[in-house]
Amino acid sequence: MSSRGTPTKAIRQNRPSHSSSRRLVPHEALTSSSTYTHRPFNVVVTGDAGVGKTCLVLRYTKDTHTTQHISTIGVDFETKNVTIDGHVHRVHVWDTAGQERFRTIGSSYYRRGDCVLIVFDVASRSSASSIESWLHEAMKSAPLHAFIAVAGNKCELDDSRRMVSADDARGIVARANAQWMAYHADSVSQPPPILYLEVSARTGERVNLLFEYIMNMLIEQHNEHPYAYDTAAAAAAHLNSSTATSSKNCAC
Repeated sequence: MSSRGTPTKAIRQNRPSHSSSRRLVPHEALTSSSTYTHRPFNVVVTGDAGVGKTCLVLRYTKDTHTTQHISTIGVDFETKNVTIDGHVHRVHVWDTAGQERFRTIGSSYYRRGDCVLIVFDVASRSSASSIESWLHEAMKSAPLHAFIAVAGNKCELDDSRRMVSADDARGIVARANAQWMAYHADSVSQPPPILYLEVSARTGERVNLLFEYIMNMLIEQHNEHPYAYDTAAAAAAHLNSSTATSSKNCAC
């Protein structure tokens, strides 16, 4: 297995199945008779400023990339529809600002998140060191049914330009995972281990794979704990109707 490929077993033990019957399909391929099977899933993207969060979101939702470098102000919002096994699922992706002064705004979005995706830059040691800090933010505000994913952006860089090796990143995520599992030690049901994958928002490498893992886990979690998702519907509706103030580009 490639050191930068699919998640390692030590970090992601109950990986979702990827048979052809569960392949995600863009909404454009759906027929007009398709209907949603449940409320939208909410993925909250967080991490230090300048790691490429907005570029990652745009690569997944619009398959585009920008070289302009304007930081997100507050929170931005994108949406995408996919179908799995003939059922249409909508995912709302919330792109939060990484600057310290916006953290209070971001925490309000964690409370409605089904998944918190922490992004760091493999060319920035400090952004990797901040993973545990962002995890603690999620612990304070995210609902119990939420799960955590970590993405190391800019995997297209060669080793001479990386400041965080693949092994170092896995070690950081493993330590964060230990904290995450300990935090839920007294929970009725244990959350899945933290998912970790290296991606490239610039080239698109493994971006769809990352969100395929996330979508499959969201569906599995929804099927196992429908009450947690159903009781969060009103809060999610409030979140999805709020106005997000943002720029359109990122530093990546």
